[in-house]
Amino acid sequence: MPSAELFLRKAATNAPIEFHLNKDLTQFRASCTEFGSIAIRETVPHHVVDPNKIVSIMDKSQYNVRTATDKKDCHITGIWESSNRELIIADFHNKSVKILNRAYNSIEKIQIPNFTCSICNISSNKTAIIVCIGNPDDEIDLLQVDKGKIVNFNTLPKFLPRVWGIAIYQDDIFVTSGENVSQYTMDGRLVEKLYEDKSTG
Repeated sequence: MPSAELFLRKAATNAPIEFHLNKDLTQFRASCTEFGSIAIRETVPHHVVDPNKIVSIMDKSQYNVRTATDKKDCHITGIWESSNRELIIADFHNKSVKILNRAYNSIEKIQIPNFTCSICNISSNKTAIIVCIGNPDDEIDLLQVDKGKIVNFNTLPKFLPRVWGIAIYQDDIFVTSGENVSQYTMDGRLVEKLYEDKSTG
């Protein structure tokens, strides 16, 4: 009679059950030094993107992000998503930064000293904005967003070139004037000029 069936019969009659350890299994486990080894490993091919592949938009939606205090048509120059799935957008013409909720309604707006040229995220709730005042007075403002509110605002030291685009990576700031790309520290010190287009000058 199989051991499982015998166990069920004794359990049903409340008969005492004894357990006998399989010593062969214990000895085998002691002599085993590994579970096994990999004999063949297949390499996973890298995903190759066809540069000539046509990308088409399957669906799109349009939302009005203009607020009652906007004096001009919106001109969005940057957008990113916070950890709460709120959208932070830079509105160039209205010199403002707006926060949109998940329904794409504006729930917060602050005025910026001048035109907002670009925006990028530093972390899940912090962003950097380029404010275009005029060469060499362009500045980079840092904003912190928390639960639909902008809770902190400060300005980095002045950067020498006119800046139109920005990216931040591992505490370094990369800015472009449209003709060059430079790397700076967070306190505004130039690390190096990475690229410069001299064909226009």
